[in-house]
Amino acid sequence: MNVRVLLFCITALLTVASPTRAALLTNNFWVNPNFEVGSNLDQTDGTVFNWNRGGGDPTICEVITNNSVSPTHSLALIDNNTSGAGYGEWYSDVSLSGNANPGDALDIQWYQMYNLSSPEMRLTVLFLDVSNNVINATHFVTSGTSSPGWVSTIANSTFTKRNGSLTVPCGAVTMRCSLVSGGSASITGVMVIDDLSVAAAACSSAPPPTILGCNFFPNPTFECGANLDNPALASPASWSRGGNDPSIDQVTTSNSISPTHSLALVDNSFGYGEWYQFLPLCGIVAGDVLEVQFFRIYNIFDANGATNASMRLSLAFIDVNGFTLTNTDFNAYGQSPGWQGSVAASPFERVTGILVVPVGTVQLRANFASGGAGSVMGTIVIDDLSVAVLDREAPQVACQPAPNPSGKKIPPSGKNGGTQNPDGYFQLLARDNCDPNPAIYVQDTGSSFRAGPFADGDIVKLVRNPGGPAFSSPGTPPIVAIIHLIGDGLEIAVDANGNETPAADGCLMQK
Repeated sequence: MNVRVLLFCITALLTVASPTRAALLTNNFWVNPNFEVGSNLDQTDGTVFNWNRGGGDPTICEVITNNSVSPTHSLALIDNNTSGAGYGEWYSDVSLSGNANPGDALDIQWYQMYNLSSPEMRLTVLFLDVSNNVINATHFVTSGTSSPGWVSTIANSTFTKRNGSLTVPCGAVTMRCSLVSGGSASITGVMVIDDLSVAAAACSSAPPPTILGCNFFPNPTFECGANLDNPALASPASWSRGGNDPSIDQVTTSNSISPTHSLALVDNSFGYGEWYQFLPLCGIVAGDVLEVQFFRIYNIFDANGATNASMRLSLAFIDVNGFTLTNTDFNAYGQSPGWQGSVAASPFERVTGILVVPVGTVQLRANFASGGAGSVMGTIVIDDLSVAVLDREAPQVACQPAPNPSGKKIPPSGKNGGTQNPDGYFQLLARDNCDPNPAIYVQDTGSSFRAGPFADGDIVKLVRNPGGPAFSSPGTPPIVAIIHLIGDGLEIAVDANGNETPAADGCLMQK
């Protein structure tokens, strides 16, 4: 398997020097993480359980015992082959079934050392579909020619711990880790890893109300990732650093919409920075209308005095060959509304947009970039970025008799499509495909009066008042409201996108 071909990255990487003390991630699901299970492991050509040799020269892939984090064995690439096919690859597959689902954030951790003639070697993480096709890949490449703990040999050098974050793409059924001596064929040297572990990230939570219902964009609040409180080294799940000055790409805690973190570009150089990701699209077809929403703060200028300096979030639809079909730029110029001299003191601006999915789309590319002229400088921060298929589906409702609080007796339901309760107590129920909390209303069939809004599970008491007027007053718990109606009560609901239950699909409540 040749993975020299550049594959799209979906997240950034993080390297932290640390003592070589074995510590797998809690709830690790990677198989044989310490490389201690196999046969003939004390030989360089030993067989490591659940790991396979590949590449143009599989002899580059060795098992070594002269240094390790866990008890005795490590996985190594010893590459002295400069021919065109002179690269080696260790690779291991683990099923995601029972371990992770599409959309889940994953933490990955391992220990490494390396000494190379020039960059790069890498650990690559790939997600595969049911046919073993690569959906996307993340490359954790070496930095420079030697790892921080390298001295002169594998035996007298120390390992460095490395952490990263990933998001499981839709359609993925298998996760693969590949240790590759790829890059230029002329590169020689050694790379060693040990104690590779992968676990579900402990950052999942209910989305805040600032995220669109039915959002499919991963990690929208930037709260999943590794070392997020370190601006320059943070690794937000599903995002990768790019540009010719990646130090511009930061995560900030100075202001946010969601709890604590935002994505930032802090450009004080004549280079440019970029956060980017490629998102496979599943269940989304040509012609679908997508809603986009995010929040931003910015202060942008041109060091040479130009007046059109901008930074931007760009969303593009990509075809199977990697070509851009359409691209939409959300440009920012000058200062955001309400700018107060700093990110910390300034309010966020809400930005919305509509995109139409073109024929041939397989991926959505997101670029958050300070690009343009090298003289463009300043700061831009975004948070709570969500993308959702435009919701046109109305909520579904149901109603059922509720007990009289004084007697706790529930009368039988009525017939003819309605629900009857002589005592007038009813429980209101509703659900929606996108909005977890649709607003429930009781419409008077005898007038234009509408009572509400109510929440799913609320209990109300209906009172018939044929002569009018129709009105609602607070009830005594557990009764939320006492509703006086000229006619019957018809329960409907409205979701966050304004979709309303048609009267024909409402729930009729008859006292």
